[in-house]
Amino acid sequence: MIKVLVVVLSLIAKYLPVSLVVLEPVIFLIFEPSIGKSARKKPARKLVNWEVLNYLYTKRQIDRELITRFSLGCSISGQQIGITDNNRIYDFFSEKQLIIPLANKEGEIVAFAGRKIDGGASGAAQTKYKYLPSSQYYRKSSLLYNYSVVKKSRATECYLVEGFFDVISLTKIGVENCLALLGTNLSEEQTKLLQELKKRIILFLDSDKAGQEATINISLRLLSHEIDCEVVKGDYQGDPDEICQQNEPKT
Repeated sequence: MIKVLVVVLSLIAKYLPVSLVVLEPVIFLIFEPSIGKSARKKPARKLVNWEVLNYLYTKRQIDRELITRFSLGCSISGQQIGITDNNRIYDFFSEKQLIIPLANKEGEIVAFAGRKIDGGASGAAQTKYKYLPSSQYYRKSSLLYNYSVVKKSRATECYLVEGFFDVISLTKIGVENCLALLGTNLSEEQTKLLQELKKRIILFLDSDKAGQEATINISLRLLSHEIDCEVVKGDYQGDPDEICQQNEPKT
């Protein structure tokens, strides 16, 4: 039912001259049913982009629970929020982008990634994803997505995958100890993070040529650092996210 409502409202917001302020009561009724009437009257508005929600619900099959669990958000238009550069405020993430928070090993959010929801369906990852530039607090090569969650787990092994949606889709089917490289390279800093885990690493990278080459290179790197590892066996095609979606029971 919610999927249908999301599709309808995304079409309304896209093709009709209707402000999201008009749709706000519907937004709260669907996604925040527990909020009282007094709270709904507050001036602060829930940031919602119906096209992003439609993308998550219909294309990615990511439900409300997963959206909340991984703190997924969306960019907003009209230069309503941004970062400064030489005393100038500008929007780093464009409209119609899914925003994914990036946390350090303590679970503190240090940066964000943006994912295009229109276009960029194929081709290099650089055209699909946009990361905040490096700073004194953050370098992409020093992070592993979902690390703080895996670190707290008592499990003795964890899966190492390439992307955000691989982690989210595996979590959805009950495989919760997953880390993402945010690419196909394993840096020295990321290697140290894996050493700190003291868990067996199971490589589950994409089946394409880049993924196969990365599997070999990363395996050798892990072994050279005395990190126990293995590779997912089987003649699978695609990435973990695609495999999970293809094999998900239909409702």
